Amino acid sequence: MVNTIGFYSCLKSLKNSYPNYEIFSCNYVSEFLNSLSNFVAIINLKFIIMKKVIISMLLAIAMSFGAVVAQSTQSMSKKSESAMTQDKSSWVQVCEKKVSLKAGHDELMIKDSNKFQAIKVKAGDQPITITDVKLFYKSGATQDISLNTALSANGVTKAIDLSGASQVITKIDFKYKSPEGMTSMKEDNTKLTVMGLEASPGTASR
Repeated sequence: MVNTIGFYSCLKSLKNSYPNYEIFSCNYVSEFLNSLSNFVAIINLKFIIMKKVIISMLLAIAMSFGAVVAQSTQSMSKKSESAMTQDKSSWVQVCEKKVSLKAGHDELMIKDSNKFQAIKVKAGDQPITITDVKLFYKSGATQDISLNTALSANGVTKAIDLSGASQVITKIDFKYKSPEGMTSMKEDNTKLTVMGLEASPGTASR
């Protein structure tokens, strides 16, 4: 098609340059040039139409992709908000107690009979290093956990998963010490707060 258009342009240029040349006065040549002109016009029109169709298709694809991305982002945002809301509502305070850093050991009695699947421990206004935790369950079973976690003031441990699907905790035994390098502190005691992740309804307890 490009060669045809180029050939037509060349002939047209020659005719304009030499209008009185004998070959261009021939009816057959004139008809041929007119037919070629119409053919070129049709080709140009098809190119324009194809260009518009391609542009329209690309715009439609871009709009569809944008709508899918927006919908996906909105869905992820809703899921994230739902997860955050669920996380905040599921973690509840189980108990708290002021402990002496010099003692190095203390136990917290749990009166809450709810089922939990994990716990976290939060420090009070003084830093503390929790070395070991022992959980006592209503079933009579126990769970020993080695933490060795240094908490800054108001710091929180990672979630500690309880053995089994869910558990009713009756007592928590803590072993702890002052953080290394902190020999002098304003107070020799701090508060320990236990947060529990409630088990889903219908989960069997042990």
